[in-house]
Order: sequence, then structure tokens, then C-alpha cells
Amino acid sequence: MKKTFTAILVLFSSIGFAQSISSIDPMTLVSGTIEELGASGELVAEWHVQNVSDATVSVRAKRNVISAIPGSINYFCWNVCFTETVDVSPNSLAISMAPGAVNTSFYAHYRPNNNPGDTYIEYCFFNAADQTDETCHTVQYSVGSSINIKDESNTPELELSELSPNPLKGMGSLQYSFKNQPQQAKLVIYNMVGQVVQESNIAGKNGFILLNGEDFEAGMYLYSIVADGKVMATKRMMVN
Repeated sequence: MKKTFTAILVLFSSIGFAQSISSIDPMTLVSGTIEELGASGELVAEWHVQNVSDATVSVRAKRNVISAIPGSINYFCWNVCFTETVDVSPNSLAISMAPGAVNTSFYAHYRPNNNPGDTYIEYCFFNAADQTDETCHTVQYSVGSSINIKDESNTPELELSELSPNPLKGMGSLQYSFKNQPQQAKLVIYNMVGQVVQESNIAGKNGFILLNGEDFEAGMYLYSIVADGKVMATKRMMVN
């Protein structure tokens, strides 16, 4: 009796964890640059979803934003496209899939809005009658810049510290020290499409420069020390 009971228990356990839904060739990385995408360009991830069971299943979709670059937006389509505020497709819009059926209506959209960096979002497809019956995959949206950056903290003419704190939130500072005091020097801050967003004059051979994170929108920036018309060093900073 004991052996028979054990066999039946294993059989029911395997049935209980059977998976009805499968993703076909899910994407894990979608990438581009700020220059390629422009101000309103999007990255798109897509793949097909199949009912691999022998019964008809009503399937819903959901997203889980693991981490997102500030200022970006994202949304997904499952038969219909939802707004960026929707995380789970409603039960009324569940898609009925016959055994073996493949659905091709899933698209995930990511719009960086000129904000470079990596965003990670998980997408799941689940049985509307049993939410533990699901398949999930995480997509990395990687957005960079093709701007050529000479990122040096120390040169023969200048020693430049990292911004602290970085990412910048509230007040922060960086330290500089010239080998020879220039006639004119300034700190220039650029966004990731090369536009100057702030600049300030530097006086003295060495010292500290204060920055206020509230002066910038969230995102990635570059800051350069320019002395007598020459870019001495350029580094990156993130603003939260």
C-alpha cells in the first residue's frame, strides 16, 4: 500500500505543475543609441506564445518592471495595446487559445525619451484560470550614445575627481587641480545628445565645484573641464 500511495502522489504532483504556455524564441536584449532613436523613437521586443497543452486555455499577459531608467516609458500589446499604466491585461481581454495554437500579437515597446542606460522588464503569460501556470522572460533594453567620450580623471595638465555622490541627488561636489593655472576655465555639462545644459566659470588653480541635482532632469550627463579653449577631461554623471 505504501508503494502504491507514493506513486499516485508523484503522478498528481507532476500533473499539478504541468505548464500549458510556452514562449517561442523570446528576446532577451534589444539595443540602440540615442542618435539612432531620436526624441520619440522606440525599441520593440516581440515573440510568439503557444498553448502546449491538450486543452483550450485563456491566456493573459503581464509585465514586471524590474528597473527602469528615469524619464523612459514602456507599454505592451497583447491582442490590443495598453497604456504605460497597465501592468496586467484584464481578464475580459484574455485570449482563448486552442491546443497547439500560436498567438502572434505580443509586442513590448520601450521609449527612452533621450535617456541612455539599461532598463530590465519581465513579461509573463499565464493561464487565466490558474495564475501559477505561466511562462516568464526578462528583456534588457540597452540604450547608449555614439558620442565619442575621452573619459580621463587624470591628465598631465589636470587632476579631476569623480563627482560625489554619483548618481547625483541633492548637492554634490567634484575636485580639480591644474598643473598650471589657465587664463580661463569653465565646467561644461552636456546631455547625451551633446547639448550644453549648464556651464560655470572656474577660478583658481585648484578647488571644489558644487552641483545641485535639482538643476537637472533625471538621466545621464557628461561634464567637462574646458581650459583656454581646450577640453581637459570629460566624465559621466547620473542624476536621480
